[in-house]
Amino acid sequence: MLDDFNPQIFYYVSKRCDRSWSLTPPARIPFNDLTFVLQGEAVYWLEGTPFTVHAGEAVFIPEGTTRAAKTEGMECMAFNFFSNLILDEVLPTVSTFRDCAAVDYWLREYNRAWLTSKGSLKGKAAFLMLFWELFQRNAKEAVNPHVEKMKQCIADHLTEPFSLDRIAQCVHLHPVYCESLFREYEHCTPAQYQTQLRMAQAMVLLAHEDFSISHIAEQLGYEDASYFSRVFKKCQGLSPNAYRRMSRKDVAY
Repeated sequence: MLDDFNPQIFYYVSKRCDRSWSLTPPARIPFNDLTFVLQGEAVYWLEGTPFTVHAGEAVFIPEGTTRAAKTEGMECMAFNFFSNLILDEVLPTVSTFRDCAAVDYWLREYNRAWLTSKGSLKGKAAFLMLFWELFQRNAKEAVNPHVEKMKQCIADHLTEPFSLDRIAQCVHLHPVYCESLFREYEHCTPAQYQTQLRMAQAMVLLAHEDFSISHIAEQLGYEDASYFSRVFKKCQGLSPNAYRRMSRKDVAY
C-alpha cells in the first residue's frame, strides 16, 4: 500500500505550545498534517468534529480537510507535507505511538537530520521509517459490529438524554465493556460521540436555516439554549452565532 509513498515535506517544527497557541479560525488545509504530541494534550477539530490528542498520540489531518486546534499546553513535533498517495485510508485520525521505541527513535533521527541539513535525503528516509512504524502500529482495523450497532443506537436516539444502559441493552453487552470497546475503536466515549453528532447537525442548521438558537437547541435535545451554546463553543471554538456568520461568509467552510 505504501510502496510508492513519496512525501514532500515542506514544514517541520518541534516546539512547546502554551494556552495562547491555537489554529483558529477553522481553515481548509491544502497539505497533510501529522503531529506527534509528546507532552500535554490538545483538541483538534476536523470538519467540525473534535478529537482530544494526548501525550503519546499522533493526529493525522489529510489534505483538503478543515482544521482547527487549541491547547492548554503541549510539546509536539509536527510535519506538513504533500503526498502522491491518498492517506486518509491509511492512518486513523488519532493513533498511538506510546511506548513504541521505534517511533521515538525515528522522531529523534528526523529532528537531528533537520537541524543539520534541512531537506536532506537522510531526513526524508527517517520520515519514511517513522511513517511506516506508525502505520504498522495503527493501521485501520476491521469495523467492529458491536461498535457500529452502538453508533446506530446513538443516532436513533440523538435528541434523547444520553443513556449508556440503553446502548448496552441494544448490543447485549455490559455497559462498562460497551464504553471501553467504543473508546478503543472511536477514540471517544459514547456520550462524546452523541455530542459530536449533535454538533454536526447544529452546524448544518446554523449554516443553512434561519431557526433561532433556542429552536436549534430544542431540536437537538437541549432544554437550555445557553447550555447548548456553551457546548457548541467548547466543541467548535466559536459561538453558534459566530459560526453562523462565518459559514455564510465563506461557503467553502
